[in-house]
Amino acid sequence: MRLGPGGRAMIRPRTPLALLAAPAAVAALAVAASGASAGLPAVPRPPCRAPSLKASFDVVSGSAGAGHIVYLLRLRNRGPGLCRLTGISRLRLVGRNGAPLPTRAQPAGGRLLIAPGHLVRSTARFSPDIPSFGEPARRCEPVAYRLRMTLRPSGDAVTAAVRPRTRVCGRGHMAMRPLQLR
Repeated sequence: MRLGPGGRAMIRPRTPLALLAAPAAVAALAVAASGASAGLPAVPRPPCRAPSLKASFDVVSGSAGAGHIVYLLRLRNRGPGLCRLTGISRLRLVGRNGAPLPTRAQPAGGRLLIAPGHLVRSTARFSPDIPSFGEPARRCEPVAYRLRMTLRPSGDAVTAAVRPRTRVCGRGHMAMRPLQLR
């Protein structure tokens, strides 16, 4: 027993057992739903392929500040069934004529099943106008027109227009958030 203000005894509230058991129950339901319990293999889903995905990479309105901006990456499943995406293994900014531009980004990861018509998203934060050490003082990097992504596990490449087109300073450095279902 602890004494509180004024010398009164303080009693610590106890957590109900139901609240402690809830996370374990949720985990058990997830395993059961996957078919992995009772010795049954999980049903494999086909990987997401480039023809069934529509990609976009657009500025987030009102995100500019302190020399940085945020763009939203979206991948929408236009195919007829569920598809599996375990992340993006490579990102590459592309210039006007299709030439690759410097790109430094930790690709977005995640293990996701995307239903038809649904999408996954990630954000990229970068500086469009503050050159880093060794870059030209005024323009840092050439303007990016497209973002090319290599999907996991299929290995297919998907390209999104960069809207609006922009420079990505810091030799193409982008801080990416993990992929999420939306």
